[in-house]
Amino acid sequence: MGPSRKLNHDELKTLLWQKDEQIAALERQLEACSARASATHVRLLKAVDVLDSLRAQHALEISVVEQEKIKLTHDADQWRTISKALEVEKDEMKEVVEDLIEKIQISNEWASWPCSRMHIAKPAELPYIPATALESTTKSPNDDLLAYA
Repeated sequence: MGPSRKLNHDELKTLLWQKDEQIAALERQLEACSARASATHVRLLKAVDVLDSLRAQHALEISVVEQEKIKLTHDADQWRTISKALEVEKDEMKEVVEDLIEKIQISNEWASWPCSRMHIAKPAELPYIPATALESTTKSPNDDLLAYA
């Protein structure tokens, strides 16, 4: 079962040296593969950490957008309600004006209308006042209006 011929001492040394060299080369390859696997593992863990961070940031951004959407929906509903109320008020005013027009058309007696008894609180246009006169008076045009009210 053994080798058919006997190996001498030098041949045996040479074979052992070759095997030792093969073992050393395989050990170096194993160390290199282990180092590459370790570096790849570190990169993988960093990538997982980045993905987790991005996922958390994305979830936060989505919640902020959802909150904004809810607020904007609420605001839009409020504006729709206000718009409907103003539309109803406009329709009511339109009906009142139409009733007034009908009454005016039915009654052609302008003398019965109180137009002749109406008085204007202030002139429609303010008279021209030179700049020097404006400096001496501190009254504003709104003062007359406020005094009237």
